[in-house]
Amino acid sequence: MDFIYPDVVDPRAYDSDGLCRGIALRRHRDVKSEERGALHAQEDWSRLVEPVHFYNGGLGHRYSFMCLTLPECLPERLEIMSYANEYSFLYDDVTERIDSAKHEGATTRLLEVFNAKSQAPVFSAAEAGAKQIQEQIFALTFGMALTIHENEMDLMKKLTRPAFAAISPTNDLYSWKKEYAEAQRDGMPRVVNAIWVLMGELSISEAEAMEVCGKKIKDSLVEFQGILKTVSDDSGISLDLRKYVEALQYSHSGNVIWSIYCPRYGYRDDAVWSGQPQLSRSFEDIGQNATTLAGKTVAVDEPKV
Repeated sequence: MDFIYPDVVDPRAYDSDGLCRGIALRRHRDVKSEERGALHAQEDWSRLVEPVHFYNGGLGHRYSFMCLTLPECLPERLEIMSYANEYSFLYDDVTERIDSAKHEGATTRLLEVFNAKSQAPVFSAAEAGAKQIQEQIFALTFGMALTIHENEMDLMKKLTRPAFAAISPTNDLYSWKKEYAEAQRDGMPRVVNAIWVLMGELSISEAEAMEVCGKKIKDSLVEFQGILKTVSDDSGISLDLRKYVEALQYSHSGNVIWSIYCPRYGYRDDAVWSGQPQLSRSFEDIGQNATTLAGKTVAVDEPKV
């Protein structure tokens, strides 16, 4: 896949917590279009819904979301993609304050991602992160002007499932502190996050649950990188589908680095956010087959389909 719009970021400029497995970080050069789209969305939200206060979305002091996760976006489409993404962040912050019955359903779906015996079909509503998966599919296909034809939809799902199985736990891992603090603030009894679910279902600590998430990300990424090796030169797959599959790896690395450094989650060394909680360790040394925690072996295999 040839790149036109992004630059490769020097890997010495960031820490990936060992969750990118050598995938390069690419950043779109047109950062101003992302800024315009995000700020426009915030202005419209403040005017039409409610004032935006004490809010952080996709923009960051060092890295911003769309330029990292959609580095090959057509320049003329980047601003509207940024607008839509920022609206999604604003909407998520409101809808996280939902009733406990909806929390129950979301918790069940999160658990299914980590349950090796789950029979949930690929990308069904029962799979945690379904909304995010749909958004990412739209972002890549619209942003890069790709067309996935109906006769390749099943193949697309098969090829990209490990990528989404890495992307979804990444969001849970880095958004955990924010979501837990907000649940405490709002008096919510549960947190719709895999860390919370794993702690409750497996009776493990927060640190152990974070290790399980890290293991899930690494294992899924290993599988996806194996798929990438077979897809890039497969002339039996349409060019647009090959571009889509290859682009997902950069969506993953961009999502990891943005999540680590963004003000939204507040994990790293931006001056405004210094002193915020950080992950206690890298995931470089997590084993390949299973994670042993407090005397228990926790399988984190991909759900069977």
